[in-house]
Amino acid sequence: MAFSPPSIPQDFLVAGSWDNNVRCWEVQRDGKTIGKAQQTMGGPVMDVAWHDDGSKVCCGSL
Repeated sequence: MAFSPPSIPQDFLVAGSWDNNVRCWEVQRDGKTIGKAQQTMGGPVMDVAWHDDGSKVCCGSL
């Protein structure tokens, strides 16, 4: 799980899971979340990380 870097104006959260999915949510100021994207990988997701400029998310899966 990783929050977006401060280099982008919105707050996003990405998380990988054992169900082979990476999901991204926008986190609003009031704490509500809005689902933005989902990517299915070939196996369980072990790690996610944002690129420093917030343009990409790197995912590692089995």
